[in-house]
Amino acid sequence: MTIWYISTTGSDTSGDGSLGNPYATASKCITVSVNGDTIKYLNGTYTITNATDLSKQVTVTSNSGVKTDVVLSASITIFNIQESNVIISNMTLQTSDTSSLITIDRMSTGSTVPTFWSGNSITGCNLKYVTNC
Repeated sequence: MTIWYISTTGSDTSGDGSLGNPYATASKCITVSVNGDTIKYLNGTYTITNATDLSKQVTVTSNSGVKTDVVLSASITIFNIQESNVIISNMTLQTSDTSSLITIDRMSTGSTVPTFWSGNSITGCNLKYVTNC
């Protein structure tokens, strides 16, 4: 199991995802991660411009474990959960998106997607659950 780091000053090009040389986005972490890995946001406020497809069984959390240390702010959906056993914890998520903050997408797996949600502060909209119609 590997821990990948994200920072407001990180780089998806020159970073390697380590604590000393973090990536800039969760999408880059998902690309290099495998099931069971952890993605940790370093302290800061992140303006999210593209939704992150959580297509692997990962934990996404703040490095400090304190929800007010990491703020993800967006006018779009922040996470699109496409896999089971995804854990999102200890962050503040805020959005002005009127449709959703986090989307749980069953269409890719065709099964129920359990998500463990703890220690978060949510401002804005709630979950949007997309079923396989």
